[in-house]
Parts: sequence; structure tokens; C-alpha cells
Amino acid sequence: FKMTQEVRNPISNIDNLVDMINTNDDKIIDAIKSNTRQISYIVNNVLDVSDVDIRNIKITNNKYDAKRLFEEINLFIKDKIKLNVVYNSSISNELPKYLYGDYIKLKQAIMSILIDSAENTKKGFIDLNVNVLIKYDMCRLIITIEDSGKGMNIQQINDILTLDKTLDENDYKRLNEMNVDLNITKKIINIIGGSIMIKSEIDKGTEFIVVIDQKIQDDNSNKIVYEKNNYNKKVLIADDNLDFLKLEKKLLKDEYIDVVTTMYGQDVINKISVGEDFDYIILNDNMEKMSAYETFENLKKIKGFNTKVAVMITPDKEKIKNHYIDDGFDMCILKDDLEKEILKVKDKLK
Repeated sequence: FKMTQEVRNPISNIDNLVDMINTNDDKIIDAIKSNTRQISYIVNNVLDVSDVDIRNIKITNNKYDAKRLFEEINLFIKDKIKLNVVYNSSISNELPKYLYGDYIKLKQAIMSILIDSAENTKKGFIDLNVNVLIKYDMCRLIITIEDSGKGMNIQQINDILTLDKTLDENDYKRLNEMNVDLNITKKIINIIGGSIMIKSEIDKGTEFIVVIDQKIQDDNSNKIVYEKNNYNKKVLIADDNLDFLKLEKKLLKDEYIDVVTTMYGQDVINKISVGEDFDYIILNDNMEKMSAYETFENLKKIKGFNTKVAVMITPDKEKIKNHYIDDGFDMCILKDDLEKEILKVKDKLK
């Protein structure tokens, strides 16, 4: 969370500075902008798991062996590789044994990309890398396929990435026959809730990055274990201002209080949804992605939720603090007098 928040600012700054550069060489500008777009994709679609909400993931009712899936893909594609091409495969050790999702379409999509790479790579290499990010009982698969083939021009890439149509009858027929092109592959990835990025250069090769969230199937090796400690109380603070978050944690932490922090309201909801218990929750009212009010309203929808929640407000909202109390918040904390206000929270926890 911290990393993705910090990376976004310099990306935005670079983009703004590029617009201010006076040069007659448009290729330089295009190259810089292309790189910032690629970084933005990696941050927003790959690394940033703040928007992973287990309630909004479309799950097909199929449990599958994730490692076996990629083993089958490896066996299949090795027969398609030309003699002058080296095929390498790397599967993360962190990949859960069992996942829940539409493994058939996922398998078709990955195999289709590999087939395309095999057909367009006469010599060199084809690499398949599977990495994962795990958040509670969700697993983000980051599947990278890179080759040294003939590559694609920007128009070909755009034609694929801007395709948002669903599969038609002819597409399904071609799927069954494994006669699949990259256009159909993009449609498949859309259907199963994933995203794809393509980087390519003519005569130098292509890199595909496919990202998809899958539910981890309950298994002894994948159950979440929360560490026990000697603290009497546990408090969760959500604030997307990192400097304030550090200060709030420092002021609240005590020998009897364990402080957990996050930068996203959605993460608060997810923590409660998967069974984490807290004695008190503090929410910054002005979080960019989800305000304290929105977060609190979602928390109240969770069955059995009865934890007291405080809201941190700026001085300009002090006049309407009674409205927050009417909405169900336990108390309002003034951010301009944090040290004094945090003492009130500690008193409530004694």
C-alpha cells in the first residue's frame, strides 16, 4: 500500500514535466510518455491490491490445482516450440495449491498467448513467469510471457487492447478447436475479470502481462493465522496521509494497545470481513478512495459488526461534528490537536 501510494506522485510529476518540454523530437516525448504509462499500469493493475474486494470478485464455482494448471500448460507448449528457441518457465513458490475460478478460460488465455509466441519466435527464447500477491483469501496472479519474436507495431497493440467486445458464437467455436488469436484472448481475459498489458518492438520481441484475482480455496496450508500477543486492546487506524498515519500510530501505541494501520478504507472492510477483531477503529474522514462515512456504512453491513468507530476531522468540519455522531460514529477526533485527542481514545480503551 505504502509503495503504490509513493510511486504515483513521481509518475504524475514526470507526466506533467514532459508536457512542459520544448523539443522538436516527438519521438523522445512519446518514449517518455510510453514508459510512464507502463509504470502506471504496473502500479495500478499489478502491485496495487487496495481495490481487491472479496465481495466484488466474480468467481466461477470451480476449485482447481493451480500448480498443476501451469504444469499442464508447460507440457502443452513444449511441443510447439521450434528447435532454435529455448523455453523457460518459473512458477512462484508462493502460489497456493488450490484456487477458485474459471481455470478453463484462464488456461485457454495463457496457452493462446504462448502459441502466438511460439508461432512468431524463430530463434531465441520464450519465458513464462508466474508471480503472486496474496491479500487475505485472495490471490493476484501476475503472469508474464516474454519472447524474442518478430514483435508488433503500436497499431497492432492498440487494436488488441482497445477491444472490449464479448465472445460471439464463432469465437466459442474457435475456442473449442484451440484456434485462438490474440483478439479472442483479450476477450477471454475480460470475461474472467483480468487485465492484460502488451509491450512490443518490431524484430525484438513481445512481453505480455496478464493479471487476474482468484479466490484461495480453503486448505490447511492457506488458512490465515493471526499472531497472538500480550496486548489487551487492538486498534485499527486508516489514513491515506502517511505522515499523519505514522504520528497517529506513535501517539496511540502503548504497552497495552496494539496498533494496526492501513492507507485504504476498503482494507478496513476486508479485515473485518475475514474475521479480524479490533476494540476500536479510527478513520480519517478525507481519504481519497473511500471516505470515513463510506467505509463506516460498509462496515455496518457486515453481519455481527459492533466495533466502535471514531472519525478524524479537520478544523473546518468541527461545526458539523454532531452530524457524525448522529451517523453512528463514537467520537470525532480533531486532527489539529492529535496528542490531546488520542488521549481520549486511550481513556475509552481502559
